[in-house]
Amino acid sequence: MNAATIRPVDRAGQTQSTADLFLIFVGANIVATTFQVGASLVPSFSLRTAIAAFVAELYDARGPFRGVLLPGMAAWTAGAAAYFLAGSAGGTIPAFAVSVLVYWVGSRVL
Repeated sequence: MNAATIRPVDRAGQTQSTADLFLIFVGANIVATTFQVGASLVPSFSLRTAIAAFVAELYDARGPFRGVLLPGMAAWTAGAAAYFLAGSAGGTIPAFAVSVLVYWVGSRVL
């Protein structure tokens, strides 16, 4: 199979099981997003801040967690890129590390 060709795969070439397809979907979408969001949150909250964060404050339009943080968006984007660039080598740990680093640097620069 030529990896650069995007075309329908004929029936004889469709050898992956439903479980394999599900794991590919989870790895490409759910796991990557969860780790990136988590990685961008780790350096932004101290233990004291995390304990003090209540659900009501998260939904308060004028509260301390309002808006979109540019470092968080940059960390999510960089983590996604790292995950997909790692390819079959395994992207979860590189995505986490890149997300933490980009958020940490971005929160000090931006």
